[in-house]
Amino acid sequence: MTHQIIAEEYRGGKLENLHQGLVCAVNAQQDVIYEKGDIYEQVFYRSAMKPISAAKVRRMKFLMIMEK
Repeated sequence: MTHQIIAEEYRGGKLENLHQGLVCAVNAQQDVIYEKGDIYEQVFYRSAMKPISAAKVRRMKFLMIMEK
């Protein structure tokens, strides 16, 4: 499966790497405000997403503490 190019890396003015993937950004109302690639394709995110997952868990724990 080939995805769109979402990033290019240059070193010394020469293209060194191309990164393929999918990108989707949403606003506070969860409206899609930017997309690149098929954002409805089922994917399994990698360890690079762990900080985002951790932030959500931390917020949930904070909300649970505040409810007490």
